[in-house]
Amino acid sequence: MPESFGRDTRPTISLGHQAEAEWHRLRQQLDLASGFWLGFLFSPSGAVTRVFRQRTETILRSRALTLQSLEPETPEELEALLPRLFEPHSNTGCVWLEAPRIDSPGTDPNASGSWTHAWSQLLLRLNERRDRLRRTLDCGLLLAAHSRIKPQVRDAAPDLWSVRSIVLEPIPGPLDRPIIFEPDRPRRRLEVERQPDDRPSMVSEASSDLAPEASEIHEAGAIGHETDSENPASLSARLLRRASAELQNNRPRDAIDDAVRAIEILDSLQPAEGPDRANAYALLAEAELADGDPGSAEGHLRQALELLEDPLDRRALKWLDSLDGIARNQGDLNTSEAVCREWVRRSRARLESDPSSQQALRDLSVSLSKLGDAQRDQGELQQATAAFQESLQIRRRLLGTYGESPQTLRDLAVCLYNLSRVYRVDDSATRAREALAEAADLEKRRAARYGIRSGEPSGLLIVLRALASVLQESEGAGAARPILDEIEVLEQATPARQD
Repeated sequence: MPESFGRDTRPTISLGHQAEAEWHRLRQQLDLASGFWLGFLFSPSGAVTRVFRQRTETILRSRALTLQSLEPETPEELEALLPRLFEPHSNTGCVWLEAPRIDSPGTDPNASGSWTHAWSQLLLRLNERRDRLRRTLDCGLLLAAHSRIKPQVRDAAPDLWSVRSIVLEPIPGPLDRPIIFEPDRPRRRLEVERQPDDRPSMVSEASSDLAPEASEIHEAGAIGHETDSENPASLSARLLRRASAELQNNRPRDAIDDAVRAIEILDSLQPAEGPDRANAYALLAEAELADGDPGSAEGHLRQALELLEDPLDRRALKWLDSLDGIARNQGDLNTSEAVCREWVRRSRARLESDPSSQQALRDLSVSLSKLGDAQRDQGELQQATAAFQESLQIRRRLLGTYGESPQTLRDLAVCLYNLSRVYRVDDSATRAREALAEAADLEKRRAARYGIRSGEPSGLLIVLRALASVLQESEGAGAARPILDEIEVLEQATPARQD
């Protein structure tokens, strides 16, 4: 019987308004619960149940907790599970028992070996041991079954049913189709030097440049009440405008409710009309991220990508950037690399369609840098070096073709800094020193010509600290002394960073 603690990479599906509302009830339970709690999930769709499990796992992982998932493959395995429920692994946030199958027509429900009989036996024994269960488990227990099993729970385990905390009954949404986006094979993760305070200012180069285009749903609109006579396409557009305004006013849960309702309307329209469904799913994902629900946001960002009619649409790059951020925040480097490969593929296609585009050229360099980050952290140093070097060539070309600007100088310095980090892990101190020395020269030129905005962390300080570290490791403290003196002077002159 499968028991998992890792990421489930099977396809997810689209949830409708009713199922999304049920998910947010479970989300609130996860947010508020402490100690033991008991939940039941009944659904006719195993795929819907799986989405709930995947999202729950993501929420718990963000809290450094695990989901202990028990998925019996036969009725006999289900019936024999009771001892496992009293043995949760350490750091478990929830024990999830999922058996959504039902017996085929004509099967005697009371016969040994049927799913109905197995559930009855398990529930009877759980009912008898409910007090021990509450004493033993210091986390949630959620039993997920087909909707037809619900009457048995109340009949076979009335006392257990009486102590339930939540009952969920999600039904499939209007688009019950798979959204497939599989990461590559698992890879070894290499522990590398981390610089939590410095690194973001040197490598976070995608998000600010991938700002929403004019076509995205961020227009202000009147917030009113729907009318029965309103055209569905018009109503969905108004709901999305309202969701955008709610998100901007820091009301993400209200934004989620309105975005889900709008999507349900859009998904039901045949032929498709009204607002861009891809944008609608992306707006929903943005609200879910703001609400601290990366699992839901991930699924909806993938749906937004699937719904894009133009494969060269630049919005895809922004959404891939968000997906990469979700994966890396969850420590899922394998998925991060898969997302970055897709990011590079789409960026190359955009550049091939318009070779003279400065923006497309920079987008490719950013995606290659992100791929290099993922490969370095996976221990794939040769591949990471190749990605960073191609990005470096593009940035030299941009500087040579379009001239100096604060961005072209910073971009080139960032890429050299990233390369130096690979060289250091690969024991190439000479190449790391050369890359950092050039990056320092670029940052000095940028600071001298364009200055540093108040409160901005100094890229030059970051580069010099890395250079001093390389010199200390390879040549000794004496070689690093001049750089350390320069750092001390800069630290005294640089405005303190405002957090």
